[in-house]
Amino acid sequence: MIGFQVAKIKYEQNLMEKESWQKMQKIDDEIHLAKEKSKTDAEFYKVAYLQVSGKIYSPDNARSKLYENGFINECKCKWA
Repeated sequence: MIGFQVAKIKYEQNLMEKESWQKMQKIDDEIHLAKEKSKTDAEFYKVAYLQVSGKIYSPDNARSKLYENGFINECKCKWA
């Protein structure tokens, strides 16, 4: 009878350890996901800010800047 109780306790302890490990893994995964999302959001807002401020040029934006500065008439530029 005592052997059965000991086996039951060890089984429950093993089960609780596995559940705890799974919970810790889930928390670690959520932390990693939150960090990656934070980095991605920061990069997105940085690019959006730079584009709005005119520091990043899209092909259309670059073309219009060249027209404004008169460079487009001086050279033969081919746009894809």
